[in-house]
Amino acid sequence: MEAKEQINAALKKLLEIEKKRGFLYYDDIVKSVGVIQLKDVYLPSYILSRYCVEHTTFGPKWSWTYKLNSEATLQADPQDIFADIVGHDDVKNILKEFINSEGNANILLVGDYGTGKTMFIRDIEEHFPSVYVEGGNATAVGILQKVRNKILELRTTRIFLLIDELDKMVNPSKDGSDRYSEQEKLANLIDTAAKLTKSKFDTSKNGDMSFDLELKGFKVIATANRMYNISPLLQSRFGKPIIFGQYTKDELFKIGKVMLMVRYHMSEDLATAVANYVVQEEKEVNMREVDKLGNIIHSKDDLDRYRRITSQRGGMNL
Repeated sequence: MEAKEQINAALKKLLEIEKKRGFLYYDDIVKSVGVIQLKDVYLPSYILSRYCVEHTTFGPKWSWTYKLNSEATLQADPQDIFADIVGHDDVKNILKEFINSEGNANILLVGDYGTGKTMFIRDIEEHFPSVYVEGGNATAVGILQKVRNKILELRTTRIFLLIDELDKMVNPSKDGSDRYSEQEKLANLIDTAAKLTKSKFDTSKNGDMSFDLELKGFKVIATANRMYNISPLLQSRFGKPIIFGQYTKDELFKIGKVMLMVRYHMSEDLATAVANYVVQEEKEVNMREVDKLGNIIHSKDDLDRYRRITSQRGGMNL
């Protein structure tokens, strides 16, 4: 049985259990698929992170209880990563190899605003046990705590740390003396990843179920707009970066249209109209503008209203 069929069969079992009992235990998820690895991911953790929502803090057996979200009724396709990204085939291949590789590794994606970097890490976040943070709002201590919490929540043996706009992880001090202090702390965190992957976690002291979990992989994928805003120490932890070039208008139209249809479930007609609007009428022609409109445009009336407002005000920022 292929991984996709195993997940769909597991979801069917879980839906039946939830219908009878009203909620699920983590053990229900484990038993529904068995101890199966999928592309370096523990399948129960994959199902928990993608198809379950927390129901109550503790169940009657002092264990977490969960409910299935609406997506659990859809067909699961764990291989469908990067489906909403058109082009960048070389980057897709590199990242797929990276995802499947053993041990610890780090990749830095560099390019101007709106070149598609964030789409890649968002897709990885959707498909695999991950911690996503924005560099401008992150600290090394906070990142470490989020990673640890996610490990305990999902009981995953491998995890991705996804940092968007790493170059914004700076301290705005007047003299610049500690500008890169958080980045250097992050470099130290990455250095200790080898120790982290040999650690076992036990939550019995926190009142939760007691279990030991040995983490086997810790991978970091970060994006940046400018390399010069990243300290040399932190740059050295990533090796040679993957450079993203600007899209042509034709490429942006095709990519934007697909993204709007896949990520925001727009009809083909509406996605075509929105992507065409960005390419032909917006001041900034990039994927961020497409993504922004994907969040606020739900019909052609919305698009017409947005067009009128922006033309009256000479453009606006949302």
